[in-house]
Amino acid sequence: MEIKPTLVTSTDFIINKNNMSLNELISMKYIIASLVYSVIGIIVLFLAFWVIEKITPENLWKEILEKQNMALAVVFAAFIIAIALIISSAIHS
Repeated sequence: MEIKPTLVTSTDFIINKNNMSLNELISMKYIIASLVYSVIGIIVLFLAFWVIEKITPENLWKEILEKQNMALAVVFAAFIIAIALIISSAIHS
């Protein structure tokens, strides 16, 4: 009896373990859903930026870029990261 070596990749293991074909794993509906949710998330992020820009007394962009206000830049970056985390968790669930 001769034993032939076979090469098993990690993708073979995952496909065989879940009894799924490669077409089921990479379905167009999942790719389209990811793209749609990404676009919606980016739109919501820009909308949140616009709202904060309108309700603050100073022009944030001008204050950060022209006047080099580093404290405002750090606070605004924290705001953007927080909004992005909220959007990503809403999309993920």
